[in-house]
Amino acid sequence: TGLAAMQWMDRLFPVLDEWDEANPDVRARLVACEVNTNGTEEDSFYASTPPLEAKKILFMKYANAPVVDDEKMRLSFIDIKKAYFNGIPERAIYMMVPKELGLAPGRVAKQVRCVYGTRDAGMIWEETYRKCLEDMGFISGLASPCCFRHPLWNVELVVHGDDFTTAGGKSDLDWFKQRSQEKC
Repeated sequence: TGLAAMQWMDRLFPVLDEWDEANPDVRARLVACEVNTNGTEEDSFYASTPPLEAKKILFMKYANAPVVDDEKMRLSFIDIKKAYFNGIPERAIYMMVPKELGLAPGRVAKQVRCVYGTRDAGMIWEETYRKCLEDMGFISGLASPCCFRHPLWNVELVVHGDDFTTAGGKSDLDWFKQRSQEKC
């Protein structure tokens, strides 16, 4: 059980690469600030990251084999919005309620979804997308658990955090997009 402090992270984005002082595009995200205070190994959480070479191999396959099974090879880049909120915490995590909610000071809330900044959010997100991909028939790589291929469909993908880079024929990528929207 832990109590996580919360903080709003604001970021300004230029609109169409030009800064509009009157109408800035501001995006805010509520993040947790949780730290491992006891430092024990059993209280550590890990999320895998792919080696840089994994994406390079996808790009090399795309460049060297422009046609596969009579279809032009394509690359697809998918960014999962609010990825960590798809995971459900496996432990009780309480957070300080931000003052912007207008509740009495000192109130806490139990997290029912993972939040950016909790120590296990990355690991739980990895378990969530892995289960989804394996339910679709994908096989995880032996050297890196962030690399996947499908034995029947011509789709290979590398996952880095919430970014999915996929390679395959158009019909294969269309299948992947449709199935992932249905199953995940």
